[in-house]
Amino acid sequence: MDKEPRPKFSDIIGGLVSGVAQARSIADVEALRMAHRYRQIELLKGLPVPRLRLRRVSISIPMLISEVMPGKPCTQTTIEELAAEAGTVATNAIKVIVKDAQETLQRNPSDQTKAFSGLALRVQEIFDARFFVASLKKRLAYRYLELNMIPGAIPAPDTLVRDTAGEVVRDMFHDALKYIVRRVITEGRGEDESEDSRESEIEQQTSDFFDRRIVRWAMEKIRDEAESAAIKEPTVPPDFYVSVDTETIKNAGGGPDTVTRFNMTLLEEGLEWVTESRDGGETTKLMQE
Repeated sequence: MDKEPRPKFSDIIGGLVSGVAQARSIADVEALRMAHRYRQIELLKGLPVPRLRLRRVSISIPMLISEVMPGKPCTQTTIEELAAEAGTVATNAIKVIVKDAQETLQRNPSDQTKAFSGLALRVQEIFDARFFVASLKKRLAYRYLELNMIPGAIPAPDTLVRDTAGEVVRDMFHDALKYIVRRVITEGRGEDESEDSRESEIEQQTSDFFDRRIVRWAMEKIRDEAESAAIKEPTVPPDFYVSVDTETIKNAGGGPDTVTRFNMTLLEEGLEWVTESRDGGETTKLMQE
C-alpha cells in the first residue's frame, strides 16, 4: 500500500505563491464582471469599478522539519550520445528543408525557388552525418573542458549545460551547412569572374540560403533538441520534509524550540500583454505593468 505523500518545504512555498496569484486572478475576474454590470446600469456608468489588488501579503507559518532531503546534481548526457543524437536530428532537419523546398517549387515554380530546391538537394547529397558527428564530438569536448563541465566528472548547472550544448550543436550545424552551400555555389560559378566579384556573389547566395524561413527553423530545431538531450536527469535541489498541520504541531512536544516559524512577504507585480510591430509583423509578449 502506497504511503501518503509527505509535504515538502518547496510544496508549501509554491502553494502559498500559487494561492495568492489565484486570489488575484479571481479578484480580476470579479472586477470584470462588475465592470460589465456597471456599464449596463445608467446610474453606475460614471463610477469607478471596484478592483482589489494584493500589493503586499505577509504570512507567518509554524512548521515542523521532519527530514532533510539531500540535493542531487544533474546527470549529463555523454558527449558521444549527444553527438549521435545531434547527427540524427541534423539529417532529419535537412530532409525537412529539401521537402519544403520541393513543395514550394511545386506551388511557385520560379527561378528562385528552383535554384533553392536544387541547392537543398545537393546539400542533402553531400552532408555526411558521420563526419558531422565526429567533428561535433571534438568541438563539444573542447567547450566542455573549457567550462569545466566534463560529464561524470564535475557537476555543472543545468542551464550552463543546456545552453552550451545547444550553442555548440547549432554552430556546428551552421558551419557544416555553410561549407557545403559555399562548395555547391562555387562549383557552379564561372572562372572568368574576378575574385572579389565571385566572393561577393557567393556570400550573397549563402546569406540568402540561411535567410530562408525553413533554414532558420532548422537552426532553432537542432538547438532545441540539443538542449533537451543534453541532460538525462535534472538537478534536484535540497529540500525538507515538513509538517504544517496544527494538530501535529500542538502534539509534538519539546516546547517552542521544536517548532520552526517561517515568515514570508509576497510583493505583487502585475503583468500585461503588449503588442509590438516589428519587421512588418506583430509580436505579443508579457511585460510588467
